[in-house]
Amino acid sequence: MKGQVYELTDSEQKIQLNFLTDNDCRIEQSYLCEKLPDTFSNLTMEAKYRVKKLKIKHSGNKHLNVNCLIIENSDLNAKKLPRFTYIAEYENLCLPKVIVNSNEYKLRRKMTPGIILNLVRDSLVLRKDTIVFGYKKIPRKL
Repeated sequence: MKGQVYELTDSEQKIQLNFLTDNDCRIEQSYLCEKLPDTFSNLTMEAKYRVKKLKIKHSGNKHLNVNCLIIENSDLNAKKLPRFTYIAEYENLCLPKVIVNSNEYKLRRKMTPGIILNLVRDSLVLRKDTIVFGYKKIPRKL
């Protein structure tokens, strides 16, 4: 994966995974909301990674072959962090108001916005030219 870059930019944030060497990568998460404190706006993590081929049981006796991207944060202090950090007041500061019980309201309740993925030790799925990262799919940047 050396030299490959995966990137997702949407209306809320930019996530970029840059594979620097055969073992090292950099993960950058940037929130595009100007009202957030600097500590949450731009985050960079250095990590070790490896790709492992797994055969998982699907339905019944069927098996699915997947490539699993295993990422481990290089920062020793990260091991004390939870897997996710929720940005307090993110919804009030950065997202437009929505009508209670609307479809968008219900979606926000299912997928909480304003999450920092700490990647203490995570396994992500590699599928074709996409990394399934949290609930977002990050395509390879060409």
